[in-house]
Amino acid sequence: MTFTGSGTVKNYTPDTEYTLTSADDLSKGKLGTLKADKTVTVTVTPDMISKFGMYTTQGFYDGMKALNCDVSKLQIVNVEYGRISDLNFTTTGGTKSFIEMSVQTPNADGTVKIKKTTFSYSKGNGSIKGSVSCPGGFSGIYNMVMKPGWNESVSFHTYNPATKTASPYTYDIVSQKTTYSGDWNAFSR
Repeated sequence: MTFTGSGTVKNYTPDTEYTLTSADDLSKGKLGTLKADKTVTVTVTPDMISKFGMYTTQGFYDGMKALNCDVSKLQIVNVEYGRISDLNFTTTGGTKSFIEMSVQTPNADGTVKIKKTTFSYSKGNGSIKGSVSCPGGFSGIYNMVMKPGWNESVSFHTYNPATKTASPYTYDIVSQKTTYSGDWNAFSR
């Protein structure tokens, strides 16, 4: 079961071809390319995901609790998983940067609706369900039921650039699939 991702970076024009890697990939191997024509290609095999630092849903819960977040309405079924979220590259000028699978839609009121896609490779059945709220304003609503293999999850939130605040994030597992074709956005670290 190989994951393949493709598409076009919407907010950045590379001056050359860049190799894409993942911070989660402990071998720091090449996962894909960002080409000068703005196209993105990514391939991740099960062998490659086995070299990633793995996460657990229990570790997610414990991490939220350690940040003094209210996790009283959060339930988990523990499972181990690796994920593809941000892919790293360094520009020819030395700027550490990343791309993500996301769509940013400006609203009439000046806010921006953001949809971000992540793919997780789950080693079994597990879930993160319920809500969490944290000091500093972050809150999230989770409906993530993972099955063995690749799981596409999508998060939504609205960002207000004027106030630098965000609406609560919602996280859902959309489907089990192995491909992404769509928009990517680039950011510097």
